[in-house]
Amino acid sequence: MRESKIQQLLDGVKVTDDLTVGRGEVLAKKGQKLTAEALRRLPKSKLMDLPIRDTRLLEKVRLIIARPTHRSRSSSSSNQERIELLRQGDELPPGVIKAGQGVHRHEAQAPGR
Repeated sequence: MRESKIQQLLDGVKVTDDLTVGRGEVLAKKGQKLTAEALRRLPKSKLMDLPIRDTRLLEKVRLIIARPTHRSRSSSSSNQERIELLRQGDELPPGVIKAGQGVHRHEAQAPGR
């Protein structure tokens, strides 16, 4: 979804400098329009600093990339809740076992009892 929004915004926009990836492979030369294929092959880091004139458009792309997805936000809050529960620890003193609804004291029995 995120990629399609970015593609819609940037498809057909002219670059102000050569757009390269990897070891100098040119995806679009200076003055050429961006294509859907070129945008698919670009890493996110390059999308953040595209050589285009329209700074507002570039800022929109940065915001889309920086915006967390709904799924990652909910799993992040879920993970934070789990971490907090682990930090709180047990309320029971050592040697006490919580079983079902009741709390039972676990005591070691001497052999032969």
